[in-house]
Amino acid sequence: MIKTLQELLDSEDYQVFESETLLNPQHHMINDTYIDVDIMLEANENGDYGVSHGDFIDCWIDYMETLDLDDKIYASIMKEIAKVQEWHTENKSIDTLI
Repeated sequence: MIKTLQELLDSEDYQVFESETLLNPQHHMINDTYIDVDIMLEANENGDYGVSHGDFIDCWIDYMETLDLDDKIYASIMKEIAKVQEWHTENKSIDTLI
């Protein structure tokens, strides 16, 4: 059972979710998301993702919404996510493409 953000990110189910959604250019084309697919594809050619730290954080939150977690565990992980988001916001890296 997932109890921490790190356990969530390390889980095989999350890795599949991330690769099928955030890191999948076709997902963004089909669903007309805000991700710039051209930038993403160009970044992929260079071994980068072409999405921002904020995009990854949004993906974590989207995945959290698919889980049936105990309320305390859910709140604890969301608190961890908020701390990461705050750090990237304070350090002006939330929109930095990686």
